[in-house]
Amino acid sequence: MNELLNLKSQGFLLILFLVFLILSWEKRKLILIGSALACPLAFIQWIYTDVWRADHLFGFHTGIEDFSFCFMIGGLSIALVNLAGKKYFDLNYHRFSLKRFLLVSLLGSGVLLGLYLLDIKNYLNSFICMGITVTVLCILQKELIKFFLIGSLMLFIIYIPALNLGFLIWPDLIELWDIEKLSGIIIIKVPLEENIWTLMFGGTWPVIIQYVTGKSSSGLDFSKT
Repeated sequence: MNELLNLKSQGFLLILFLVFLILSWEKRKLILIGSALACPLAFIQWIYTDVWRADHLFGFHTGIEDFSFCFMIGGLSIALVNLAGKKYFDLNYHRFSLKRFLLVSLLGSGVLLGLYLLDIKNYLNSFICMGITVTVLCILQKELIKFFLIGSLMLFIIYIPALNLGFLIWPDLIELWDIEKLSGIIIIKVPLEENIWTLMFGGTWPVIIQYVTGKSSSGLDFSKT
């Protein structure tokens, strides 16, 4: 029914991703790593049964649209932090730490599994998961707090207006959300939960990627275990 709506909603995201990838071309390796590592997040679609009702091409429960969304939003969040904060700190690639990546993956998966067993199948599980994950990482390395703050702000001020533009062109995009199962609060034409998700993801993903791959400005290698 709304397969084309799902694709339309990603058209603006694709444009944003390509524009900011080009603007951050010197950091393309880190951005593309962030994009690739975000792809498995598409399987969270299995949990969002109560809020997200986008149909997929070929009828799969988790479709290529979910993977493409995660790829683009993951890379976009990294590119935005780089552009906004490069005067004050360096979002950089030092080396990939598989152990740290597995640690973060196990932490996030454990939280999501616990929430799923509690029958929480909506935006709340992602808010709690991202909140716990970013809190733990920022406690381990306080220098990551600035990545969270600037990432949250940047993704919100770029992605939400683009989503609003999409609503102006295709008003039926709102059908992608099951509004009746959400709070019903609409902010700037976007469901409240989507606004909060954007803020949370925009800050959390750069923190995770920097923790797993980066080296701090003070010389501390984040990727060493």
